[in-house]
Amino acid sequence: MRRSKFPIENAKIENNKITGTVNPSDGATYTVTLTVDGDRMTGEVTVSQGGQTMKGKIELKRVS
Repeated sequence: MRRSKFPIENAKIENNKITGTVNPSDGATYTVTLTVDGDRMTGEVTVSQGGQTMKGKIELKRVS
């Protein structure tokens, strides 16, 4: 499995909310809105590319 890292640009942190955009090399733009709750982050991601937009939910959990 190929793993790539892309920085979050225009990141803002306010209280427990994190927002920002990610622009990987595939030409898409990912706009992320996350809420931090302990070891979890949940929220939404919007992907825009070539005039099309998709939305989805995202959930991240810290694994020790």
